[in-house]
Amino acid sequence: MPAGRRYAGRRPGMLDHPDEWRRALKTLTRLPEGSTEALMLAHGFTTAVIAGLVDTGLATSIIEPILAGGRSVEVTRITITYRGRVALERRAKPPER
Repeated sequence: MPAGRRYAGRRPGMLDHPDEWRRALKTLTRLPEGSTEALMLAHGFTTAVIAGLVDTGLATSIIEPILAGGRSVEVTRITITYRGRVALERRAKPPER
């Protein structure tokens, strides 16, 4: 399938991976300063899930230096975006009749 055709007429988002993406977003909402990529992986999320959230704008990732054992190490921090919170909230509401 050609690039871009898969999502023709709709935006990519939680519809593609609702369970894992919702679980990842819920995890991020409980962490005001976000989570490191390593911690997200430890929670069982794949790099594909994390990348999908970032690529669709539901989360952001930044690389930041931290001190570990007296050495500077770069870590990737993942945080939920406003769009991610809205998507999570919409999925939590019962459908309107």
